[in-house]
Amino acid sequence: MNPDFASEKLRKPCAGAILTSLLLVAAGTWGADRVTKNLFLDTGSGLRFESEGWSLASHGDRGWVSLKAGESEFLGVTPRRGAFAFLKKEQWFVRFPDRGLISHDEWVGRRGSVADGVNIVTLSPDWHSPSVELYLGANEKETQKAVMFLNEAVMFVRCGGNELNRAWMRQIVDRGSRTAVRARTAVAVHRDGCALVISCGKDSGDFEVAAIRDDSGAEQLAVLFPVKGFAPNIYRLELDAVARGENFALAPRFDVKSSDDPQPPFEGATLGVGNPVYSPDTKLDFGIVFGWLGPSPFSGAAELEIVHSLGEPRWSRATTDLVRTPDGLLRAEFKPRFGKPGIYEVWGRLLDAAG
Repeated sequence: MNPDFASEKLRKPCAGAILTSLLLVAAGTWGADRVTKNLFLDTGSGLRFESEGWSLASHGDRGWVSLKAGESEFLGVTPRRGAFAFLKKEQWFVRFPDRGLISHDEWVGRRGSVADGVNIVTLSPDWHSPSVELYLGANEKETQKAVMFLNEAVMFVRCGGNELNRAWMRQIVDRGSRTAVRARTAVAVHRDGCALVISCGKDSGDFEVAAIRDDSGAEQLAVLFPVKGFAPNIYRLELDAVARGENFALAPRFDVKSSDDPQPPFEGATLGVGNPVYSPDTKLDFGIVFGWLGPSPFSGAAELEIVHSLGEPRWSRATTDLVRTPDGLLRAEFKPRFGKPGIYEVWGRLLDAAG
């Protein structure tokens, strides 16, 4: 008998026993420490998803009722309806009695759906970021609209194309707006400075942002998504849980009046600057102008930094002394010095109260 062969036969059952015991230990550990985050759970009254610093929830047949960044709620609901509703030929569909995890069990459920037999709203959170895929579907050919109502704490929505600079998303929709605005990207700004970024999927149509009357006749701020029947209608909802002054700033720009400005005046390459060439004898009224949409007055500072193209000299000042212009904007004024001929790089910054 080959001794190595004999010892190999004896080792195999031992390995199987060890593997079995490891599986039993692992199963016992998972059962004792139930996973409750980063997946959907059916609470009995609805679906709930919790991650680090944000959450989603549905309730009963009202469907989705909550999308929160920390304590900042973005969805608007009433006792009768949730945050999503379908609108077809002026008829509202607000009940979603069916819900599901669309997975084998709650342990791997990262897709939650509410439906009424014809219409469906599915939310699929990302693994590592507070971002959600919004899927809207309808089992009928007719195109309709799905409405997402926003919370009363959402002050306004900034609309744009695919702009990355929120301060220059100048189309503002609030509860006093009388016309809808079409957009592919929009930022719903919470009164605490957090934001919900809404964007179109690759093949989805533009959505609208408007103040509309809901099924009860009350005026609400809402996002209206076009829904094609028997087709995927995909959008993205991304939470920005950091309170940012940028969300309230509107179109900041330079406002420079120079004794060397050309006559008649014209706009130079930099917005708000006519002649960018200055000398020691130049008399300057150098300002930064911007709008402010925050719930309280602007309490930060404006800063101007100037550096010669050769690196020196450098001039920098910050001021909290802002005046209001006749058209309602805020203006910070600076008196920079240009002691050396040449080209200067100029930066203007707005700093909120937190810096």
